[in-house]
This record gives sequence, C-alpha cells and structure tokens, in this order.
Amino acid sequence: MKRIVILQKYCTPYRVPLFNAVAQQPGVDLTLLYYGQKEMRRKWTYFPECAFNEVQSRCISVRAGYERNLELPFSLIKDLGRIRPDMIICAPDVGGIAAYFYKRQTSKSYTIWSEATPVTEKKTSVLREKFRRAIYGDAESFIVPGILAEAYIRLYRQDVPVHVVPNSIEEQHFSLTNDELSAKFDRERLIITFSGSLIERKGIKLLLESYSRLMREKPELDDQCLLRILGTGPMDLTCYKRRNIEFAGFCEQQKYYEHIRSSHIFVLPSLSDNNPLTVVEALFAGNVILLADGVGNHPEAVRGNGAVVPSGSVEEMTRALERLLTTPRAELAHMAYNSLKIAREFSLKRAAAGFYKAIWKENPSCSV
Repeated sequence: MKRIVILQKYCTPYRVPLFNAVAQQPGVDLTLLYYGQKEMRRKWTYFPECAFNEVQSRCISVRAGYERNLELPFSLIKDLGRIRPDMIICAPDVGGIAAYFYKRQTSKSYTIWSEATPVTEKKTSVLREKFRRAIYGDAESFIVPGILAEAYIRLYRQDVPVHVVPNSIEEQHFSLTNDELSAKFDRERLIITFSGSLIERKGIKLLLESYSRLMREKPELDDQCLLRILGTGPMDLTCYKRRNIEFAGFCEQQKYYEHIRSSHIFVLPSLSDNNPLTVVEALFAGNVILLADGVGNHPEAVRGNGAVVPSGSVEEMTRALERLLTTPRAELAHMAYNSLKIAREFSLKRAAAGFYKAIWKENPSCSV
C-alpha cells in the first residue's frame, strides 16, 4: 500500500469525484491535507461524500481579495511528518514549499500538480520565481491538464516526466444525449452563457461591451438570443442591464446544471485563466465554445466546435459572437456534437488513470 498525500488549500466539491476515483485505485491510501480557507468567491453549500482521509492543518488565513487569501499553515510540515506519506502531490505554492522540506528530511518524493501557463505567469514576482525554481528543481514529476501548462513546466525542466491529465468534472450532471442536443437547438432562442467570477481577469466587461455593441449594430438579433451571466463578484455591472441580458447570480447543483445544459454557446473571454472547469462542463453539455486565447485549455477544448479570439479585443469578440449568432442552426448543432466528442477526452476515468500512472511512475508518454 502506497501512502499518498494531496495538498490542497481547501476542499472543493468538483475535485471530490476525482480524488474518490484515485483513492479507490488498488494499492493507494489517499489523504487530503488542507492548509487554508475558502476565498470569498467560493460559496458552495454541498459536498459529495469523500472516500479518502481528510486532515486539516492549523493555519492563519487573511483575506487579501475576492479570490485570494494569504495563508500561513504553521503545522503543515509537522502534519506531513505524522502522516508519513510515500509521495506528495502538491501545487507550487506553500504546499510545494512544505513538500520540498519534507523531501529533504525523508528522501521521499513529491510531484507538482500545476495548471499555470505562460500567460497566467507573465507577472510572476522575482521572489516567487526563485521559490518555483527550487521547488520545480526537486520535483520527481509533474501533473498538468494540457499542452500550455506543460509548456510552462518545460521552461524550468526539459527532461522531467510530465503526465498530461485533463481536468475532469461530475460529468453525469452535465452530459446530454444526441437527441437532447438536437431538441435544444430546435428552440427559437439561442442562450449564450458566461460562468465565472465577476472580476476583471475573467473578461466579463469585455463580453458585455461586445454583446451590447452587437445588439446595437444588429437589432434584429435582439429577440433571437439571451446572454446569461452565472456568477458573483465585486464588479458593478448594472450599466449593462438590458432585456436580453440575464444576471443569474450564484447557482449550484440542479439549477446550475440546468443552466449549462440548456445553453447553446458558452463564452469565456478571460484575459488570464489556468484551465477552468466551466469549459469542461460546457463541452459535456453540448455547447458551442467561444474562448479567448488567455484561457489555458483552449487548445484542447476548441477543435471544430467554436472559436478562439485574442484576449482583450472587443472587436474580435463582437465579430465572433456575430458569426455564431448568424450561423445556420444545423451548423451550430454540428459544432455542438463535436463538443460532445471532445468531452470524452475529459472523462473522470481518464483523469484517475493519469494520476495512477503518476503515482506508480509509469511512462507519462502512454495514453490515459
């Protein structure tokens, strides 16, 4: 039996199915060790049942913004010494620093699980850069969700094993059959969906400006579509209210699943984003996908099922929305079918197999 510790700042409901699947693999004794508190943007009220061990480190947590806390987990290294893992899977943050010192003390290994891309790390501070070079330099291997995340790792380590493991979700809640997808695209009104925090980094103002501009330019589209905004945040967007823009706020469970499943076009115009799970949800739900190139999983998620536009361009986003909204329904439905095919590559089974290979040090070049 191999003792594995995954270091996480806090428990996230959308990660539980993956961790359950890893815990149920033969020869794995899995513990999640938490060392932080939820940020303000996290409002979940439910959690799936966990099939793994859970330990909470003692920590001091200070809110430093809507999506950021400053964490000081003062018992983390001691907790690792008590659990005595054979392997640690961690992010390149405080958890990575703890794993680094644990390895120095015990000669045990750690694997970095990172979603960072060259775009998201453009403004990395000198101090963080030094920490990462040390932490990355001692890591035995890496787990990443896609090719852009791997490209970032290769800036530090050219020859290290990298396991490409696409992000996964509770796919049964979002999946559509071909018949359900056809019925959805027979409806008269197209629903465009944004899901995410209402913050500058997510590009929400850019989307609203682009959509409002298109409605002014093409008033005949006004009754043919609805832009639905899912999420909350500190931005004041009241000036964008109009009759075919719906601010649905925070949604979870059945209400959220229904919104994503009923949507036709999913849009995420982020200026900088790692590998958002909302994109994976939209694929399983048969959405046409429109992403900015600042979204880290755009190479895997958009292949004949939508479009990718340059981050920060209102003009490019406006024109992309226009092209999709004026595309014949049969063509749009075909693009959405392609999304369902692509979604299979993000299966929970595949993600769990990728983690299993990383744990047992199998060749990362093998398909998962």
